[in-house]
Amino acid sequence: LWALGKQVEQVKSARADHAKTKALLTQEQNDLIQKLKETYETLKETHQKVELYERGLLPLTKQAVSSGRASYISNRVEYLGLLTLIQNRFEIHTLYYDMLVARESKISDLEVLMGASLKGEKP
Repeated sequence: LWALGKQVEQVKSARADHAKTKALLTQEQNDLIQKLKETYETLKETHQKVELYERGLLPLTKQAVSSGRASYISNRVEYLGLLTLIQNRFEIHTLYYDMLVARESKISDLEVLMGASLKGEKP
């Protein structure tokens, strides 16, 4: 009887450990899903910003420099004004490339969380 009582306690302990482990697994799965959602949302926002730069800001700054150059050639704008336009274009390009890096970083974060490449390659 003593051995049987000890086995019953061991079974109860094993069941409790199993339930605890199962709860931890569920918590980890929920945390992973939450991280995936947050990373995906951040990736979407970053992608939208990249598109804003590509479709709006970069063409505008290019056009502004072209107009400034034409105005400088026709003596309607001083050289300092043209330099300011060129500097603005350079700063916008720098921000654009920073945004590209941020987007690629988020893609990498998402691939790590998923354990798979988003480009069909092995990570």
